[in-house]
Amino acid sequence: MNIKVSITKKIMGMVVLPILFICLVVGIISANIIRQNITEEIEIQLKTGAYSVSQTLKLRTLKTEMDKDIYNLYEYAGMDVTVFSGDTRVASTISNVIGTKMDSHIYDELQSGKDYFATDANVNGEPYFGYYIPFFENGEFSGATFTGISQTDANKTIAQSIMKIIG
Repeated sequence: MNIKVSITKKIMGMVVLPILFICLVVGIISANIIRQNITEEIEIQLKTGAYSVSQTLKLRTLKTEMDKDIYNLYEYAGMDVTVFSGDTRVASTISNVIGTKMDSHIYDELQSGKDYFATDANVNGEPYFGYYIPFFENGEFSGATFTGISQTDANKTIAQSIMKIIG
């Protein structure tokens, strides 16, 4: 069988296929840039929230006030908040985590006195983006604050941005 392709279709193929290829490449590059930028934005928001909680807790001594403060931040900013004593969660906006431990590699990092941004923090078996700020008393690590957002929620935001670009 001899299939004839008109010159118009050949020219369209030579023009359209490279354009589609270029769009695909640009879309993939844009998606990666968006993912990186949104992750950086999440880090900045979580860091701001964690510092806010940290500063607030330095002024609070009553647990009821602390619980109220972290729930206010959760409602206002939409980020989860957890307070640690040592490596154990003692207050949190996340269900069923009180009494559980933070990841050991994060605990080790915090003991060195550095803040820590995790893109893979495990909270009740769910991956989180999280920002941790350590507390020290008399030079000894005593706990930390955590603000976080589940990766599921973050990935929805990333996917929506990517779809807008592709559209």
